[in-house]
Amino acid sequence: MPLGAQRIAIVERSLARKGFKYYHLGLSDKCDECEYKSVCSRLKEGSLYEVIDIRDKILRCLLIEEEAIVVRVTEIPIEIAIPQKKSFGTVFTYSSVKCDPSCQYYRYCVKPRSLEGKKLRIVERVKTITCPKTNEIFTIVRALVEG
Repeated sequence: MPLGAQRIAIVERSLARKGFKYYHLGLSDKCDECEYKSVCSRLKEGSLYEVIDIRDKILRCLLIEEEAIVVRVTEIPIEIAIPQKKSFGTVFTYSSVKCDPSCQYYRYCVKPRSLEGKKLRIVERVKTITCPKTNEIFTIVRALVEG
């Protein structure tokens, strides 16, 4: 999905608002029985999406067992810290970084497990940081899930 491309998605009704951001964590076994599976299966597992429009269609999601609403989303880059040595190419395989929750960079280091082992494409290098605990140098990048 090219940067800025739009897709139809389904989100929990209480979260369906413009600007809401979420990671698509993939499909569940419950989704196999859902008539709307094809909608969710078009999203990339591990990708970060932002709701840009809300539709009028309300339905029941088998996974969350609640009302859900149809929305239009766009994939947005994930801000992530990677070891500086990985930041010289354009594509890398994500592996999590151990980080203390009290660290100022925690939000860049810890991402959903669904990203583990995924190929990510760097779209922008934001800044270089030094880990306060290990003194290792990291680059914060904005990246999209490949595929």
